Amino acid sequence: MKRIVAGMLGLLLCAGGAGCQPTPAAEPVPYQGHDPVDNAPSTEASEKIDAPPRVENSFTDAATGLTVIFDCEVKTPEVSGYSILAAKAVQLSPADFAAAIEALCPGRPLLQAPVRTQAEWGAYITRCKQNLGESDPAYIQYLTEQMMNAPQAYEPVPFHLEDIGAGEAFEAYFPGEEGAYGVLSGTMGGNSFYYSRDQEAGCIGEDDLEPGLDDAMLGDYQGEFPLSAQEALPYARAALAALGQADAEQAYAGKMCAYAYGGLYAKGWKFVFTHGANGLPSLYASETVTFGGDGLPLPTLCSPWGQELIFIFVDAQGVLMVNAVNMIDPGETIVENVELLEFSQLLEGIRQHLVRTFFYLPERVEQAAIEVTGMELCAATVTAKNDPEAGRMIPAWKVSFQTMEGSQTIRNTHSRYFSAIDGSYIEPRITSAYLG
Repeated sequence: MKRIVAGMLGLLLCAGGAGCQPTPAAEPVPYQGHDPVDNAPSTEASEKIDAPPRVENSFTDAATGLTVIFDCEVKTPEVSGYSILAAKAVQLSPADFAAAIEALCPGRPLLQAPVRTQAEWGAYITRCKQNLGESDPAYIQYLTEQMMNAPQAYEPVPFHLEDIGAGEAFEAYFPGEEGAYGVLSGTMGGNSFYYSRDQEAGCIGEDDLEPGLDDAMLGDYQGEFPLSAQEALPYARAALAALGQADAEQAYAGKMCAYAYGGLYAKGWKFVFTHGANGLPSLYASETVTFGGDGLPLPTLCSPWGQELIFIFVDAQGVLMVNAVNMIDPGETIVENVELLEFSQLLEGIRQHLVRTFFYLPERVEQAAIEVTGMELCAATVTAKNDPEAGRMIPAWKVSFQTMEGSQTIRNTHSRYFSAIDGSYIEPRITSAYLG
């Protein structure tokens, strides 16, 4: 499975969004040293970038011996103009959280962290035995010991959303089916929210499987699913509206399976939503998603709060999981018609960047090459100069590539983002400690 951390992606899933927020080890520093608005070239009228539908060329760097190959389609969405927009982080209020909770688990009592009773452990063990049979007696023995040490009865402690102060993280539970508990979490005044109908469920998208490594799971994604993507989409849209993000755009839809109690739990569809800018979409690429963590810088696209991604997983029973992270509120247009960097200059800048990044490759493999497999004009949220609370939504290029040894792929798709205004590299962020 691809080594990424994405809100609903299986084995790396964080149980409860409050525990998954980025915690950089050092003060994050934007890679760009200027505000995109500063000296941004603009035109009186919109001018579509002069880019070919496909680019095919190659270049071998004399100093390193590394070959960079462009062999890909160039996607340029039809838009009315290329703009720079102001952006800020959403600040979820108690009313916002209450509306989302009521929509996702209506009428369910909210509880503080529950303690499983012996009966609930018994139900848990029964479900595991149904999936595992006799294949994992040590695990069943472990669960049995937990059951024997559990209380026979437990008085749940109510959770009250109104007790949570500004800036405080919270985690609440609600009773589910067959002794299970659902979970939801967030930070009051923050811009992220997590919900799972069953706290035990971990979800893996089909796009996160790697042939040869995850072949045992591929069968779960074959055949008919209990509902189609078209049937699932209205449930996802309803959850999106409950979060107050009805204007977000669909960036991805794909098959997803949930696993719990030692086996397959549910089959359904993963939807990803983001906010675009004046018709340019903010893209989702699973290989670029990371939410940071100890020792890692804040992630992706250089925005002050991380990349916006709203994951929603829908199965036959409705919404199973929501993980909305780094939600943004697109604001006013700052520059109406910004002029984009000439395409030939963009290609040269990308080539130079790839050579600088992978200069060591020819020392390790023969016939080393970087093959660019995709280019797409999109929107990216980047940081604003001297204002950690503000962002800018700018035109950007998502560039996908793979490393090669002759005709053999060494590593599958990478994606990086470059400003479409000046070609500068805008992903990832780096830290002041790294800069020295």
